Amino acid sequence: SREATPSDRIRRPVDWIHVGIVLVAFGITGSISMVFSQFLLSNLMNLDGSVWSGPWAYRIFYLVLIPPSYSVILLVVGTLLGKQSYFSRRVLGTWGRLIPKSLFKQISRHEKL
Repeated sequence: SREATPSDRIRRPVDWIHVGIVLVAFGITGSISMVFSQFLLSNLMNLDGSVWSGPWAYRIFYLVLIPPSYSVILLVVGTLLGKQSYFSRRVLGTWGRLIPKSLFKQISRHEKL
């Protein structure tokens, strides 16, 4: 019994339409997320600055608010582009590394329903 080498793997053709849609979705999401974060922090919370130059309140609110909002925007954009199941798996996989296992199991079980 020898180990499988990369040349032994079954090669499937690349679905370039899927790859293109995924790249477009990430591009749109990144742009919307950047505009949304500037609006949220500057206009609604009256915080001016940046992640690099502060103030600390700006940095903290950025780190607390932007990752969840990015995930939501990614799901919305992915759904609008017809790839809801792909992006929901991506978002759950990302947050599955950060949230407690018991909560993740409840969320992923609910997602399958």
